[in-house]
Amino acid sequence: MYQKSEIPKSKTQRVKKTRRILFDPSVIDRVEVAVLGVSINRLLLRWFQREGRDLPWRKNRSPYAVWVSEVMLQQTRVATVVPYFERWLQQYPDVNTLANATEQAVLKAWEGLGYYTRAKNLHRAAQILCEKYDGELPETEHELLKLPGLGKYTAAAVASFAFRQPSLVVDGNVARVLSRWLQIPVSYTEPEAQEIYRKVFATIAQEESKNLPQWNEAIMELGAMVCTPSSPDCKNCPMKKQCGAFRANTVSIFPPPRKKTEVPHFDIAVGILFDEQKILMGLRKRDGLLGGLWELPGGKCELNEFPETAVVREFREETGITVEVVDAVPVVKHGFTHFKITMYPFVLRRVGGVEQAHSAERLEWVTKNQITQMPLPKATKEVLRRIGWDNAAVRDNLFTKEQKT
Repeated sequence: MYQKSEIPKSKTQRVKKTRRILFDPSVIDRVEVAVLGVSINRLLLRWFQREGRDLPWRKNRSPYAVWVSEVMLQQTRVATVVPYFERWLQQYPDVNTLANATEQAVLKAWEGLGYYTRAKNLHRAAQILCEKYDGELPETEHELLKLPGLGKYTAAAVASFAFRQPSLVVDGNVARVLSRWLQIPVSYTEPEAQEIYRKVFATIAQEESKNLPQWNEAIMELGAMVCTPSSPDCKNCPMKKQCGAFRANTVSIFPPPRKKTEVPHFDIAVGILFDEQKILMGLRKRDGLLGGLWELPGGKCELNEFPETAVVREFREETGITVEVVDAVPVVKHGFTHFKITMYPFVLRRVGGVEQAHSAERLEWVTKNQITQMPLPKATKEVLRRIGWDNAAVRDNLFTKEQKT
């Protein structure tokens, strides 16, 4: 349908490696740094104890729970993560349970959170933990970085929040707070930004290794709840007197906004083909975009190609089955990280051909009960909802209509 190779590279990937950010953390005023350190201990930590949110991963500080929460929170809002986190720990309460699960079950539990590589990496990392670490997460950043899916940020976060290690945890919230405190003109989306902000944070925290885990959480919470990207609540900020941008009335320009780039859009045509009380689904290849998830066969419309024409062509190319269009289903619009799609679903009737998986890993005719256990992309799930897959009367009507045509 849409392959990983077709997706535009991210902004970070497009920037030439020779590009440099003109900011040297060593120029930060030492007196200002010292004042910040004292104020964090005296003001910010007290604020955090009083105002910090009551989140489930703060109640359960087990290394496994912290790890799962940090992976789920990558590029995902807290409000979205909470119910997924709670359900996940019920289904997979520890490393061993997760390691012994099938990948399809893991992807189904993750369904709707997006960025499915995160789930596959969690699963694989759990298996490695059982194979090499007796089912326990290692305590240091160095060892955590050896696990799939754990980059600098996640390894530091797990080491800090689960094991109280003096690790520097820098995400977008922390970078935004530091940028405003010290008026640092560097967008966190720049290629070298994470390292620059880590150095800045290290400069402030150089004598605070004992308190660093508390600092990490408090600064992140301040960025999430008060020092927000737009409309920050400066009036109620415990650190406003120590904030350089607030004193200079320049909060709105720090950090510098990312440059907007055009988001590509694709029209996708998919087919709904029944065989008695079953529907044809394809399993996406594991190493591609949405790998390991099930979808309706179809693909991209070519330039100036009508969706109803595209679905006949794509269905034949992907499945070997010749079809004709019976009816159209309301379109579904969906956004990914670097592109957007409009999905045009059609109810089809089989004309001929020999069924064979050309693009998918395999094709299967599945019942309603089977499909409820299969991991589905969000757009596919919405199409199935719109055709009444969960409503027997509507589904049977569609089936009858397809048979009579």
